[in-house]
Amino acid sequence: MNAAVLGIYALDLTAARGGKTGCVAMDDDPVLVFVMRGAQGRLTGQPLCACGMPSGYLHPVDEDDLLENYRPELGAPLKRIQTVAAGILRKMAAESARAGAVDKLYRHGAAVIEVAPCPQEWLDNDEQLLVSGMLAVMRHELLPAVPAVACDTAVLRHQGLHAALCSLVDSGQLLSGHLRCAAACAIACRKRGNHARAIEIYRQALALREDDHILFNLARALFESDSVQEAKHCLERALEINPRLEMAGRFLSFLQAAEQNG
Repeated sequence: MNAAVLGIYALDLTAARGGKTGCVAMDDDPVLVFVMRGAQGRLTGQPLCACGMPSGYLHPVDEDDLLENYRPELGAPLKRIQTVAAGILRKMAAESARAGAVDKLYRHGAAVIEVAPCPQEWLDNDEQLLVSGMLAVMRHELLPAVPAVACDTAVLRHQGLHAALCSLVDSGQLLSGHLRCAAACAIACRKRGNHARAIEIYRQALALREDDHILFNLARALFESDSVQEAKHCLERALEINPRLEMAGRFLSFLQAAEQNG
């Protein structure tokens, strides 16, 4: 599994107090948290520092706790981090192009080639904080703090960092990651027989974005809770979004036939 960013979340410390967040509340105001999934699938959160970048103070995030106490923030704080991430990706592309040009020269088979050293493209402070915070998660380090040390372009070639930065820049991918997390937790609730919680999770996910698969799974949970008519409405909406969703069509036909047969 590749490391990926889920996004920026507002954590209501009043609601979360006594839960599994691992945060210590200094006041009752929500805090913004940078949430990322590591290569082993674990979720990790970092409160944003004053400049809006990950602070380096890491804490594990439970998936149920994420869905209950964390609210996705898609506004200015996220866009600021995305802008910084896009700048890092541009530097990575420039470094890759330079390395490719050097490789091409050597493949020509010249006996001696002198390559003039290129000046290092240093990361600015915001870029350092973002890279340091992401690498800390990817190395599975629960550090008390990650110092803002100078990083050169060699650091940017860390395995998986490029993919994680790309997942951060793509807002659609961020939201999809959150929806996948919600779906997995809701399915687990259904398996435990907690259909009410599963329905709640699905509804929260749909409030962020209508998704055909989320609607289908909500219909299943509603059917299992004897809310057949509402389940049919969800299936009809899922098919409006994606007419090729065959499992929704089959389920809807089953419910319609059952209704006709009394």
